[in-house]
Amino acid sequence: MSLSPRLPPELWCMAWETMSFADRVSVSHVSRIWRQLSIHCPRLWTQLDFFSSVHGMECDCDPCSHAYADPASLTKPPGATNRSLIVEVARRSGKLPLSLNMVVGPLCSDMNLLEDFAADLHDIGAADRLVSLRVVFDDQDALRCFLYNLRSLPVLRTIHTEALPVDFRRSLDAHAWHDNYIELPALQRMVLDCMCWKMKFNDEFIPVALPSLESLVCELDDPEEVSLALDACPALHTLAVRVRPYDEADTADDFDWRLDQDSHILRRLSQIRRIAVTGVTPASELWAVENFSRPWQRDTILHYDAIAPPLHGFTTLQQLGDLYALALSSTHNHDSFICSVVSQAGFRRRLVFSATHWRVSMRRILENVPFTASLQVLQLPAGLLTLFLSQGFTLSGLHTLGISVRRAGDLVRPGLNLSGAVPSLLTVRLSATEASLLVAVELVTSLLLCLRGGDFLKNLILEGVALEGDVTVLYTHVANIATL
Repeated sequence: MSLSPRLPPELWCMAWETMSFADRVSVSHVSRIWRQLSIHCPRLWTQLDFFSSVHGMECDCDPCSHAYADPASLTKPPGATNRSLIVEVARRSGKLPLSLNMVVGPLCSDMNLLEDFAADLHDIGAADRLVSLRVVFDDQDALRCFLYNLRSLPVLRTIHTEALPVDFRRSLDAHAWHDNYIELPALQRMVLDCMCWKMKFNDEFIPVALPSLESLVCELDDPEEVSLALDACPALHTLAVRVRPYDEADTADDFDWRLDQDSHILRRLSQIRRIAVTGVTPASELWAVENFSRPWQRDTILHYDAIAPPLHGFTTLQQLGDLYALALSSTHNHDSFICSVVSQAGFRRRLVFSATHWRVSMRRILENVPFTASLQVLQLPAGLLTLFLSQGFTLSGLHTLGISVRRAGDLVRPGLNLSGAVPSLLTVRLSATEASLLVAVELVTSLLLCLRGGDFLKNLILEGVALEGDVTVLYTHVANIATL
């Protein structure tokens, strides 16, 4: 006997909500009962996955070239779309908010189809309920054409775009992300991939106002484009500037523009809480430092391409004056290092670079970070502890030392007495970066002796670290032991 008549519709809807969009559509075709249940469950139709692989008239791929050579044989363009399906199921969502994922290809797609699709959503009232829009594309006109027939998306909070080809590189005649005036009063986060802000029509820029936008990720190719983006987003507090993909032919001359002469832009940049530059290459590093990591910026991040070791970026660490904290750590997958410095005034600088460059980068950190008596907190990977504290400097104000441990084998007995480098040390914090670790008491005791000599340590904090052995031995070296 079927379970359908015996289970309340709410339980079926809860089960189906966890499925992908394609599976939810399939569920609605299993049986008459399931179809009635599913199409009258609005929550099932709030996450929509649109696709179009329909080729445009300008496409010059082999199938299109052969087809257009003999127009009589061409009944419709190559490709497929689920446009009609999306419009149908969007009606089932009632008045609930909608999220729309779009995958659009090939490189020359049918843009008229996207314009018509947007008009369909507007006509059924779905556009007014759209809160999230994600566009994955081969053709960088996809977002612009989708927005073309829309005058307002009143509740849209997120736009995220992503270019499909990994090696896609924005050309000099980059396409704008929109070419009409559109009201986006609720938009808070936007990611623009391989798109620009220059929206020219009859040699005039078409303005856009994004009064609620707080986070923006995009490429900015000249001061004029920087000004356009900043003027459009008065509430912006996080800006991530993407460097175009690495090309070995790039030189510093390809990144020769500076923002020095525009006081309006500099003032607006100083008002943004956090600025990041991602994909920094050898050719673009100095450009990134001089434009987006100025001394008055409160929080800046330079995220390097895997091929690029930091060079000029370490000079930004000298902008902060008296330091409060310095942290060296690795990302979760351990393929990148993060150097983070915080000043006494709360200003922060972060450099993220490939782990393959850690040796040369460590030398530059030691050369450029102003180690003064002001440093109070230091965080290091266990494997760099001895190297870092054996350089001959004295951190006289340091009271807290954090040591991150990935594997128990990383915490080895230091071969040197390091107490002279940290004479005021009060707290040592051992943290496991992954699963809980079991560490021998003897090894921890040896570490404390190395860091404090015969002096007493006030606190030992263990985070994700369990001790093996007689813990009472530790109390001859430390007053308090806390486990988190």
